[in-house]
Amino acid sequence: DILEDVWSLNLDSREWTKCEAPLPRGPSSRHVACNVGGVVVCHTFRCLDSVLVWDPQARAFKEQPTTGPAPSSRGLHSAGVSPTHPNTLLVFGGAAKSGDMVSDVHALDCETWTWRPVQTSVKFAQSLPWGSGPSPRAGSCACGVGGE
Repeated sequence: DILEDVWSLNLDSREWTKCEAPLPRGPSSRHVACNVGGVVVCHTFRCLDSVLVWDPQARAFKEQPTTGPAPSSRGLHSAGVSPTHPNTLLVFGGAAKSGDMVSDVHALDCETWTWRPVQTSVKFAQSLPWGSGPSPRAGSCACGVGGE
């Protein structure tokens, strides 16, 4: 079963608490979440025109509308926060709803809530041993290091 319950872990007491509100739009799996500028942003396969944002007062996720060319519907993707733009969520790769894996990168400005595709450097990609950057993949990990 795909679940729609939401849990919160108190890091001081190390106790789990079940939040009363389920996920908007129903159950989800294979999603990603990051702390972007102090706001927890969650991207699921249902996030074509919105993302989920954690509201700590309500202890629930709320839908945040987005604009711009969003990533296709996908799961098993990776996400991270840009070290040089701390209010930007980066989403990479994953498995599209069709089952095909992708290797594109999208950036979400979490101040304007606008998506844009990220054009990767051909020069950098050609310098890699395999010649063209990461191949399409699902279930990968990502994190920012320094200014990269």
